[in-house]
Amino acid sequence: MKIIFYIAGLSAGGAERVFSLLANYMIRHDVEVILITSSAIKDDFFIIDNKIQRISLQDSKQLYTSSYKIFFHQMKRLRNIIKEEKPDVVVSFMSLSNIFVLLSTIGLKVPVVISERNNPKLNTLKPIWKLLKEITFPFADKIVVQTKTVQNAYSFFIRRKMTVIKNPIDLEKLDNIGSAEYELERPSIIAVGRLHHLKGMDQLIEAFSLFHKTNKKWKLTILGEGEERSRLEQLIQKKEMNENIYLIGAFQNPYAIMKNADIYVLPSRTEGFPNALCEAMCLGLPSISFDCPMGPSEIIQPNVNGKLVENGNIKLLSMAMEELANNKLLCQKLSEEGIKLGDILDINVIGDEWLKLFKSLIKRRREK
Repeated sequence: MKIIFYIAGLSAGGAERVFSLLANYMIRHDVEVILITSSAIKDDFFIIDNKIQRISLQDSKQLYTSSYKIFFHQMKRLRNIIKEEKPDVVVSFMSLSNIFVLLSTIGLKVPVVISERNNPKLNTLKPIWKLLKEITFPFADKIVVQTKTVQNAYSFFIRRKMTVIKNPIDLEKLDNIGSAEYELERPSIIAVGRLHHLKGMDQLIEAFSLFHKTNKKWKLTILGEGEERSRLEQLIQKKEMNENIYLIGAFQNPYAIMKNADIYVLPSRTEGFPNALCEAMCLGLPSISFDCPMGPSEIIQPNVNGKLVENGNIKLLSMAMEELANNKLLCQKLSEEGIKLGDILDINVIGDEWLKLFKSLIKRRREK
């Protein structure tokens, strides 16, 4: 079996992490993998197995300055690669990448699997891309989403092509995390995610500031990088929390740092399927999440394996942190139950679901 995986780039994001994890899984299961990005290979954040053929569509000669000319030039290159390699399946992640692949494969007799990773109700696409999404998505052979909630947000016409496959976790990596690159001050609350408005780190800072009034020894550490850094730094300074809240950037191996925390918090305004929340729970961290659309409510069973808080309610988030900080028995229960999530999300389980999907599409195409 030969599979071409395409994504715009392998930067430090949740979708990119899942994408690289899946590609690495396939190469270990006798699948020939070609991984293609539009960005340069030197910009990869995630490590790819050296058995994977890695291709960048970026032109080192910078032939074009117009973004549209670059788009069509790269689309032509991808189409030529697909024609030459004759893969059994082409897979892409994220809306713009999905549109790019579907346009690149017009008229080619190759099954195409696309995966949507975000809340479809956000509607952040520009009108031209929204239109192209509506036109191209019906031509996908299969559309993978992470939750039933996301699936139900689409029309029946699109939904009939969808299948739900949750995000995988590399339990082996979590079991062998190595030493931490950063030492947390404890007791410690931790959050992981891009410094972006949708990730709600400002809401977490507000809630922690309330929590800290009666829990002076606690620290908050935020792992991640992004365009909101300066605004968040200003908010931390405004709250006079410089000695208690730390923005420490992105790490190749965040798990060793996370493992040493006492509580994990997901303060997002919206999600697709929060990888870091799942990883924190599998590491045994008592976890709190806003009940944001979409994902946390399909992961957390309230007061069984974690705590769900009304979306955007800063005071309730602060109270949830207070409860866990002062209830060791509840923390132990949430930790023990959260670890069980690994049985469902292990890469060997999720990877096998993807393999079965690929094999069914290949079989269907050969029977035509």
